[in-house]
Amino acid sequence: MQHFLYFAPIGLGLAWTMKLVAFTRPAPAWLVVASFFGFLWTVALSEEFFIWGVLQGWLGGWTRSGTAAMAFSTLIFGLIHLGFRGFPNWRWVLMAGVLGWFCGRARNQAGSIRAGMVTHALVFAAWRALSG
Repeated sequence: MQHFLYFAPIGLGLAWTMKLVAFTRPAPAWLVVASFFGFLWTVALSEEFFIWGVLQGWLGGWTRSGTAAMAFSTLIFGLIHLGFRGFPNWRWVLMAGVLGWFCGRARNQAGSIRAGMVTHALVFAAWRALSG
C-alpha cells in the first residue's frame, strides 16, 4: 500500500500528461474490487514473479550490483508492456517502467514479491476505478 501511495501522484501526473487516462464515470465498487483480485492473482503474480522474483535475482548475481539489477529489471518490466493498447506503445513502456520501479522497490523493501503484486494490482484497480 505504501508504494502505491508513493506512485499515485507521480503516476497520475505522468498518465495525465501523456494522455493515458481519460476520466469517465467511476466504475462500480464491485468491479474495482473484482478487478483488483483478478489482476492480483493473474497478471501481477506472473509479472512480479518473473521480473522481481527471478530476473532481478539472476541479474543481481550476474552483475554483482543490486542497482544494476533493479535498473535492468525495471527496463524489462517497461518493455513487456510495449504492445499494451497498440504496438509499439512507448508511452505505456515509460508508464510501466515508472510503475515497475515502485513495484521493484516494494519487493526489495518487503523481501517478497507480494508487496510488488499488491502495488501493481492497486494501480490497476485505481485505473479501472477512475477510467470506468
